Amino acid sequence: HANTFGEQAAPSRLIAAPSAGHFSLLFHLAEGLPGPFAALWVLRVSRGRADQGRYQSPFLALTELHTALEPFESFLSQDGRSQLWLHSSEARATLVWDQHDLLYLYGPLGAFRTALVRAGLREAEPVVIDFHHGHHYHPEFDDAEESMASLFDWRVTPLRPDD
Repeated sequence: HANTFGEQAAPSRLIAAPSAGHFSLLFHLAEGLPGPFAALWVLRVSRGRADQGRYQSPFLALTELHTALEPFESFLSQDGRSQLWLHSSEARATLVWDQHDLLYLYGPLGAFRTALVRAGLREAEPVVIDFHHGHHYHPEFDDAEESMASLFDWRVTPLRPDD
């Protein structure tokens, strides 16, 4: 990606396209928000080790989520089967890292904008994925899928059509 971000009006959000470091940037952006946080792991495609679905963690401190999820950074960044969301109820903010390696930021857009600029991203038109494309689901991450499914006492719900 181009290491840029842009604002989209409807729904009101920033879309960031970092060139690298998605996991670190996601948690860096969340650091400015009040906790606790819930993670939502959206397993869009399963290779048989876990059921497809929306896996919601209990509300935890951001440091606890970071520590638990950090071993899965390679899986999340190199395999297209899932998304990771972080949510702060108190801030009414949601941060989404999708299967295209884009970050969708809902909530305090001004604070997110400042943090993105400080992280080296420049403001431009938001990146939109509106063309036919494919995703890679690598067998070497099948064990990570299975391990992530047993990481928390997840509340699992069915996928939604827009997942």
